[in-house]
Amino acid sequence: MCGLRSLSVACLLVVLAPLAALAQAPAAADPDSALGVRQQRVARLMQDVERSFLALAKSLEATEPEKAARLVKAFEESKSLLVEQRMREIVKMLDGTKLDVAGTEQKQVVTDVRKLLNILMSDDPEREERRAEIEQLKAWHQQLSMLIKEEQRQQQETQKLDKPEATP
Repeated sequence: MCGLRSLSVACLLVVLAPLAALAQAPAAADPDSALGVRQQRVARLMQDVERSFLALAKSLEATEPEKAARLVKAFEESKSLLVEQRMREIVKMLDGTKLDVAGTEQKQVVTDVRKLLNILMSDDPEREERRAEIEQLKAWHQQLSMLIKEEQRQQQETQKLDKPEATP
């Protein structure tokens, strides 16, 4: 689990680093800006992280299938969110000195990467749902027990009222 968490944290740091650089660096006019180069490096690191997801998932498949499934799910989610493609677009924006648009897109990518981290770091979502359902069932059981006791009490009271001569 520690390896999974460190991989997740590394992924987040890889994506967050260019945001700090964007806030500090002035606009560059050359076609390959320093920010663009940094973002390219981040995009390559993201590719490495995705490859690591798959390699780690394969190695965990036999011993820890739940973790392997989460890694594969995170990889698939990353592909569906087009994180890698969006990072390449951010590089183009940074090279074209469209810093505002690039910054906005980076923030969206960071949000998506956080979603991926949640997938990686969360427990089995079905287990959480089952836990919630069990708690709900326990609450309903307790309410039903209370209602049954109240009904029995009322039934005893009704019987007492029906037979007043039996009460002292």
